[in-house]
Amino acid sequence: MFLNLGDSYVRNLKKGGSGPNGKHDYIPSYGDARKIMSESKGSSDGVVGCGDRAPVRVGAEGLKQKDLMMVPARAALALQADGWYLRSDITWVKPNPMPESVTDRPTSAHEHVFMFSKSERYFYDSSAIAEPSVSDHKSGNGFKRDSRLSYQDDNGPRGNDEQWDKLGGTRNARNVWTITPQPFKEAHFATFPPALAERCILAGSRVCDIVLDPFGGAGTTGMAADRLNRWAYLIEINPEYADMAQRRIQADRQKRRC
Repeated sequence: MFLNLGDSYVRNLKKGGSGPNGKHDYIPSYGDARKIMSESKGSSDGVVGCGDRAPVRVGAEGLKQKDLMMVPARAALALQADGWYLRSDITWVKPNPMPESVTDRPTSAHEHVFMFSKSERYFYDSSAIAEPSVSDHKSGNGFKRDSRLSYQDDNGPRGNDEQWDKLGGTRNARNVWTITPQPFKEAHFATFPPALAERCILAGSRVCDIVLDPFGGAGTTGMAADRLNRWAYLIEINPEYADMAQRRIQADRQKRRC
């Protein structure tokens, strides 16, 4: 499971919701993953805020006015407590982030993508998202040293020199992904880019596998899965977004056929 959440700031409710875009106005606790996920109404594909949340209480969970709420970290800790294995904290770097009218802190230009598993061993295709090697240092067989790292996991080296050599000049994917956000004209919210979904799908599934997005939104995950020859199930409580996602996926499929 790959989970992407934006963060929030505690703000005075009279001035609007909290967060860089006024999205959040609640404070989740550490220990209840189901509560956190159920309170995140709307869609992970851009829509995270609704007007029916519990109000922010300055001082709740030790937070103060203008505090960064650490929502992604709290959700990750709650899911760990609920039995999930947190395998990686991926930083999604945005070269052109959403502008923020703030003068007392840096503009936020990244989000977290947490990679979870349900067990110690699971399917993960490291070669599908391998990166070009940048090391000039050669290994004994003439390939760049970083290419030998592509067949390592937490259980140690995998495969032999012949398998490593097949990767050529690649290295194991790092946990910092620089992906430029892309606008979608039909949506009034910021959808995540298809390239982000595609990388997660490539790493976590095979051709013809089923990809599930329980917060379908504008259908970015479904569109990316379709491009990669996977099936996709999307769940979306907003009928307008569900219709939008269907139109978008069908239009993208037709465009690729032409």
